[in-house]
Amino acid sequence: MAIRTFLADDNIQVVDMLSDVLMLEGDFEIVGRAYDGRAALEGVARTRPELLLLDLIMPQTDGFGVLEALEEPRPRVAVFSALGRDDMTMRALELGADAYFIKPFDFALLKARLLHLMGQTAETQPQTRWEGSVAQALHAMGMPPHIKGYRYFQTAIAMVLKEGGVVRGMGRIYEAVAQEYDTTPNRAERMMRHAVECAWDRSSAKCIEEYFGYTVDADKGKPSNSEFIAMLADRILLERR
Repeated sequence: MAIRTFLADDNIQVVDMLSDVLMLEGDFEIVGRAYDGRAALEGVARTRPELLLLDLIMPQTDGFGVLEALEEPRPRVAVFSALGRDDMTMRALELGADAYFIKPFDFALLKARLLHLMGQTAETQPQTRWEGSVAQALHAMGMPPHIKGYRYFQTAIAMVLKEGGVVRGMGRIYEAVAQEYDTTPNRAERMMRHAVECAWDRSSAKCIEEYFGYTVDADKGKPSNSEFIAMLADRILLERR
């Protein structure tokens, strides 16, 4: 049976594209659309969807406000934003989001991840032996293999890949890394941040554009840890496909 889905984004083109892709093979039924947070809350209350796709940056009420105001029974919520900041990811997940996606996304891959999130498909990629692909991606980005953050990212990216490529919260990733390497979550976060800075300084503009597209400007700022993980996981999944 098709998954009853509500779309909320102030970009009409994004909503139209999501609608077309999700309904293509009958896996999802679009039961409503909204272009601001207030209308999203009213629409969800009226249609009672199983899944809400929610942009975090919207007029009237933003995505965080929507998450705070959702009434029970709540749908599963996948939030997305062009900003991959760790603090935004953490806040959204703390408010009850089930998954966080960074724009722009590959629509076919997003659909597969949403099906995985809703438990309607098994992970199509092997869930073991990601190490080679992860190491290759980190090497391509210029991350020095001798620093602690390199090993931490190997563990973090493999963890995300095994969960269908969905970053479900940096807090639990830092905790998993800390447990495996006998450190603290705060130290794991700092070492990973240092590793991103090292990779960014060593990478060529061509490599950065190839992996991150226009979501990150090599001249203006480095990606957050969550953005780095999400983008490399995306790349590995696409190459496996």
